[in-house]
Amino acid sequence: MSYPRNAGTPKAVTVGSVILIADGTVQTSGCSVRVDLDGGGWGAGGGPLAYDATSGVVTYAPIQAETNGDVLMIAVYKASCIGCSVTVLMDHIALPQAAPDAAGGLPISDAGGLDLDAILADTNELQTNQGNWLTATGFLTQANIRTAVGLASANLDTQLGTLSTHDAAAVKTAIEAAGSSIALILADTGELQTDDIPGTLVTIAGYLDTEIAAIKGVTDALPDAGALTTIAADAARLTAARAGALTDLIDGGRLDLILDALPTTAEVNAEVLDVLATDTLIDGKTLVATLRYLAAGLVGELSGAGTGEETALGLDGVTARVVATVDEDGNRTGMSYDPE
Repeated sequence: MSYPRNAGTPKAVTVGSVILIADGTVQTSGCSVRVDLDGGGWGAGGGPLAYDATSGVVTYAPIQAETNGDVLMIAVYKASCIGCSVTVLMDHIALPQAAPDAAGGLPISDAGGLDLDAILADTNELQTNQGNWLTATGFLTQANIRTAVGLASANLDTQLGTLSTHDAAAVKTAIEAAGSSIALILADTGELQTDDIPGTLVTIAGYLDTEIAAIKGVTDALPDAGALTTIAADAARLTAARAGALTDLIDGGRLDLILDALPTTAEVNAEVLDVLATDTLIDGKTLVATLRYLAAGLVGELSGAGTGEETALGLDGVTARVVATVDEDGNRTGMSYDPE
C-alpha cells in the first residue's frame, strides 16, 4: 500500500487480525506492535493500536518519525497467538496535511482549484511577448525607461554628444586663467597660505581662557556662585526687613522698644535682694548671713570669755550670732550660728 511520507499526523494503517492458537478466537485487546523502517531493525512501535470488535481487525497509527522513510513494516502480536503484519510503501511527495487554502495547506482559487488561473492571468502577456518584453503590458517601455533615467526622448548617444569636448589639460588651463573664479578665490585666500593660522588660533584660545577664568573668579564670589537663583528670595527678605524697620519707627522708634523691655526699679531691687539673700552662698551660708557673723565676731559684744563657751552678739547687742566652744588653750573646738 502507498502511504504519505513523513506526515505530520499519520493516519491509522490496517494490519490484520490476531488469532488465539488454542481455539481460533480473534483478539480485540492486549496486543503489542513492533516496527521496522527501511530495514533498520525491529523495535517497539511508538503509536497506538486500535481494535474493531465486530470484524476483529487491528489498526496501528504510526508516529511521524516512523513514516520518514521508504518502507515501513508493521507487526502485531500476542502470546500464544498467530500475529499479523503489513508492509507500507511511502510516497516520495507528501501532500500538505492542513486544509486547502489554510496555513500549511495547498493554495486554491475561489473557484475551488489551485491558484494557477490567477497566475496565468498575471503572466499570459509574457507568452505572447517573449521576443520583446518592453512592449508587454505592465512592463517598462522604452519611453518609460528614458524618462526614468532622465534621457527624455533622446538616446544616450545624443546626450553624450552635448558634453564638452575639452580634454583635461584644456579644462586645467581654463581654471587657472586670470579672471577665472578659481583665480579670484586664490587672490582672496592666498594670504592664508603664509599666515600662521593655527598659531593665531592658539593665541586667541589662550586669551579667551584667561579672560573667562577672570570672569568666573568674579562670578564665583557672588551669592549662589553667580547663579543668581536666590535674587528673588533675597529681594523678598530685604523688602520684609524694610517693612519691619518702618513699623518700628512708626511705633516710636527702636530705642523706645528697647526701653520698654527693661525691668522696673522694683524688679531690679528684688533681683539684687535675691542675689544677696539667696543665690550667692559662702560655705553654704548666704552673703547677708556671712556679713552678720563677721560683724558679730569683729565688733560685737562678747560674753563668756575664759569660761569655755564664748558668745558674740550682733550689732543690735541682743542677738547671739556666733557661739564658740573654746578649750583651755583658747582653741575653738565648736561653732554654732543663729538661723538666718
